[in-house]
Amino acid sequence: MIDGDKYAWDISECIKIYYGGRTLPEVENLKFFIKIRNKIEHRFIPVLDLTFSGKYQALLMNFESLLINEFGTYFALGANLALALHYSPFQVKVIIQQ
Repeated sequence: MIDGDKYAWDISECIKIYYGGRTLPEVENLKFFIKIRNKIEHRFIPVLDLTFSGKYQALLMNFESLLINEFGTYFALGANLALALHYSPFQVKVIIQQ
């Protein structure tokens, strides 16, 4: 409680508690997006889509893995979320013809 109101931890505090201060790629990905989110909260900036699309994908894949590892496949987003987001790992093969 703060000033008589319920207080929920912000995502940074949740990360500290859940990961125990460990430096992992998932943690760094989350920290990256927390900074971006805090800076551009509720603004529409299309140029960022192309700039950060790889990091968006990593964030979604990390979150999906965490949900499955912690709560099981029943709670996986890939099969249940009705949005056009890619939740499966994929490999890109580039062929250069000369």
